[in-house]
Amino acid sequence: VSILKKMFKTKPTTYWESRYNFGESSSEKQVGIGDGTIENILINAVVTILVAYSIAKNDSNYIEKAMNLLEKLKPEKNKITRFWDQLEFSSKNAFDSQASIELFNEYCSKKACLSCNIGTALLK
Repeated sequence: VSILKKMFKTKPTTYWESRYNFGESSSEKQVGIGDGTIENILINAVVTILVAYSIAKNDSNYIEKAMNLLEKLKPEKNKITRFWDQLEFSSKNAFDSQASIELFNEYCSKKACLSCNIGTALLK
């Protein structure tokens, strides 16, 4: 994981160190891509590419690598994961947060609580 994070760790060029937009100076110094953004890239791009490559090559080793990577990364923080946090179903890692996002999109947002084991348990 640390090697992958280092690959995405960049510093802006001198020009962009003091700018957000072309031609406009900013009083804040730019430091490059933050750790949270790098982790989101790993979760939402690198893992997705590993899974797609695994399917294309018919090689399950890459799916295993993707799952291992998700288990080592911090969980995503967004409105969906906060929804689960309120229900005391907090994610321990990115694997959990991706699962909770999928559950929310497939069941909660479609109001299909009775088709979901968690939903039926909460309704009891």
